[in-house]
Amino acid sequence: MRFKRRWQRGRQLLLGILTAIFCVTASPAIAHRPTPVNLVNPGSSTLTAPGPEGVLTAQGLVEQGRERYEAGQFQQAIQLLEEAAAKYAAEGNTIQQAIALSNLSLAYQQVGDWANAEQAITTSLELLANQPPETPAPPALLAQVLTVQGRLHYARGQFQLAYERWEDAVAQYNQVGAIAGVVEGRFNQAQALRAMGFYQRAIEVLAELKTTLDSRPDSVAKVAALRSLGDVLRAVGQFDLSTPSEELPEEPLADPIPEPTFAELDAEDLTSERVLQEALAIALRLDDPNEIAKTRLSLGNTLQAKATRLQNIQSEDNEDARTDLVAQALTEYEAAADQGTLPSVRVQALLNQFNLLVTEGGEWDGASGASPGITDPESDWNQLQRLGVQARVQLQNLPPNRTTIYQSIDLARGYAQLRQRTDPQFVVELPDWVDIADILASANRQAESLGDQRAQAYALGYLGQVYELAQQPDEAQDLTRRALRLSQLTNAADISYRWQWQLGRLLKAQSEQLKEVDPERSQELRIDAIAAYDSALESLNSIRGDLAAVPEVQFSFREDTEPIHRELVALLLEPEDTTEDDLRKAQETIEALQLAEIDNFFREACLNRSEVNIDDFDRQAAVVYPIILSDRLEVILSLPAPSEGDGAVSHAKANPAAGGVTDSPRAFRRHTVSNLSQQQVENTVTDLLSLLVSRRSVTVGAQEVYNWLIRPFEADLANSPVNQLVFVLDGALRNIPMSVLYDGEQYLVEKYSIALAPGLQLVAPELGINRNLSILMGGLSQIPDAPEVQTISTRRDFGPLPNVEVELAKIQSTVTNSQILLNPEFTSNAVQERVTADSSRVVHLATHGIFGSTQEETFILTWDGVINVNQLDTLLQASELTRRQPIELLVLSACETARGDNRAALGIAGVAVRSGARSTLATLWKVFDASTAELMARFYEEWSQEGVTKAQALRQAQLSLLESSEFSLPYYWAPFVLLGNWL
Repeated sequence: MRFKRRWQRGRQLLLGILTAIFCVTASPAIAHRPTPVNLVNPGSSTLTAPGPEGVLTAQGLVEQGRERYEAGQFQQAIQLLEEAAAKYAAEGNTIQQAIALSNLSLAYQQVGDWANAEQAITTSLELLANQPPETPAPPALLAQVLTVQGRLHYARGQFQLAYERWEDAVAQYNQVGAIAGVVEGRFNQAQALRAMGFYQRAIEVLAELKTTLDSRPDSVAKVAALRSLGDVLRAVGQFDLSTPSEELPEEPLADPIPEPTFAELDAEDLTSERVLQEALAIALRLDDPNEIAKTRLSLGNTLQAKATRLQNIQSEDNEDARTDLVAQALTEYEAAADQGTLPSVRVQALLNQFNLLVTEGGEWDGASGASPGITDPESDWNQLQRLGVQARVQLQNLPPNRTTIYQSIDLARGYAQLRQRTDPQFVVELPDWVDIADILASANRQAESLGDQRAQAYALGYLGQVYELAQQPDEAQDLTRRALRLSQLTNAADISYRWQWQLGRLLKAQSEQLKEVDPERSQELRIDAIAAYDSALESLNSIRGDLAAVPEVQFSFREDTEPIHRELVALLLEPEDTTEDDLRKAQETIEALQLAEIDNFFREACLNRSEVNIDDFDRQAAVVYPIILSDRLEVILSLPAPSEGDGAVSHAKANPAAGGVTDSPRAFRRHTVSNLSQQQVENTVTDLLSLLVSRRSVTVGAQEVYNWLIRPFEADLANSPVNQLVFVLDGALRNIPMSVLYDGEQYLVEKYSIALAPGLQLVAPELGINRNLSILMGGLSQIPDAPEVQTISTRRDFGPLPNVEVELAKIQSTVTNSQILLNPEFTSNAVQERVTADSSRVVHLATHGIFGSTQEETFILTWDGVINVNQLDTLLQASELTRRQPIELLVLSACETARGDNRAALGIAGVAVRSGARSTLATLWKVFDASTAELMARFYEEWSQEGVTKAQALRQAQLSLLESSEFSLPYYWAPFVLLGNWL
């Protein structure tokens, strides 16, 4: 869409706003700071002349204190303000004394003297509260003092108290209609909400300010609010995903291309990059170096976040885009460091450059290591060293506060990561482990002096990690336990899980060291390690909603969440004589990982798990759990419970240390494929998928995967009543159909019905329907002229689907009750209206679509636009209260999984669990629409028969193509997968 290029001119500040915004990005889960208010206005801006003996009056002392404060001479400001407060007390002028004490609290905060800062602001508020009724404290003054108290709470990590004080300040400003003060207070409240993890509420508060700000001239306050909104939008993942060549200017954003004003942006256009570009344009017009620097810092963070989002999507175009984004982020950070005058902003810009170079530098070997964004490795190696030294020196010269503590932790973590990634001959040029430990120990002492237990928990925990890396396990354990105690004292599950995980790693390493010399002690330590991992997962589950909502700020899922599950599974499956309890727990852990991945996909904890005993509704189904670990592939098979006459008998051994084996409704088997790395699995899957989509023979690759997953269990399956295989797939294995696995003579689909499940906890166990089908069908045989559809179709190479009409007609001839929405009739509103009005149990959509690794990249096309997975959820479940029964089956017969993205199959799982349908039938790649028409017609013909399940119907339909002369290649019949309830 086109936007008007309207920009307001001028440099007038909002009346009464005495603020400058301090917004920097530190390490994960570290909050941004609110507005650091300037000194409370004493009522005069003119320096009072000295008294008769040349001694400054109290008012003169306050004014000189203000000058020293604004010049950064905080100790001198403290002396002057202390003297002024004493003079006002002697004069009995309590109002001015309260103002002086409030300003004194601000000065104490700047030097980290929290005890005196607390006493000064408390006394100030007491003086104002005790004013006589005839001369009460002015509301605006009380609001300013409350704002200072809120800032003190915030700086000490007391975010809830900060929010409450700023809420009180807003109430005081509202009494006198001070709009500017209300804006300031609401802005500060948004920062507190953000620090507490309430990101959506923070966005709502900031969005409320837009009307007021857009009607005002350019100002520092306007820049600050827009920047804060941009930061929060980035935190919740709302940043523009277009490539730099599509949206960003070729040169660095020194003078950004004009963007629409905030008021002109629709909700879907509220992206971090757009908002920050507008903020930067205003800061440039104001010619305010600090605002420019802080906004560039935020913009660099968004560019870096965009690069990270592209990291998992493997294509040449995306790699080029990533390179450009990393380079632009580095440019923005460098400009922020050069232009900013606030020391903390400069330090943060240096740290962001340093850590981005560390991350993007790959395995540093000095002059030759390179990766995206790193164009001159030797120069960048020297720059890394220079940036680290500069940041450390500047941090040592800053007064301790919460921000500098986290910046020190950030620097130490960067150095630790760099040492791990650097060739040994170059490591000598870096700080050693003792130097890195000194940085963290100093940060811990500062946090202790501030009484900030959260910061202490971070500092001690990462110090324990340094000792772990330096191979001093006893010290590492002691520090980790201390950090864990502190995090638990503050109920900080977002910190606790890290140190529970770290403790588990340390105990596991200690157990492995003692395995040969003291097996009994080794086993005890293994059990303790499992308990530590369990505690970490419990902590993660307690903050499941926050984890899912804010992946960028809270955690990196693949680095900080997924490994805990996999390491626990590896620990459970470590002994060769694994007990059935261990196998069951490993199965439960990998199912929990599946749930966490879908939460991460949707960025919200949207799924409710339920305990499902598969034997209660299908005693002929076996469940296969492949688990990809760093050094091997583990496969667990869950068989129906043995009964008299069954040949299936559990061979798992009891483990006395674990309390023996409890009765289980299922029998478990385990097979280990040793010396098989995750990369080897991914390479095999990639090669097999390439053969599948290019219509070539796949028997060699398909047989290799069969040997991994099925061959070890052939005898168990043959001796059981199983005729249905359900796969809970892991990682790259989701990208290939299990039906195509080959035993040397037959495909797997020739022996079993096959279904997929994102986890049995997410499968509705009710029996399905298979008679008197009522179907709502919709589809596109043409590509409409709608601009949005045309743009996506061109980019994704979506062409017409002429056989969609044949497909829908054949289905209509097979079932007794059906409706068709074709081409212009196939709109999102029409589908929603029909779903709401009708009782159709099946929704069949034959249209282009993509299953991607994020909700934004998972969508289907309609005649009038795009429906993403969240809109599909709303569309299909809109009539949930009016329908007697949920949708039994959702069919997406012309969609495809994004190629080159190892996590793209999450999109299918996301649609399956979010649509509200009990089952979903979808395709893994862009299929031939003529063969699809044949398969779908046969599927409904089979499913309409009495006693035939959906999985059996799909198998028969696939076999009909396999046995044909025209469509026998797996390309035609294999991409169809059934997820969810298979009955």
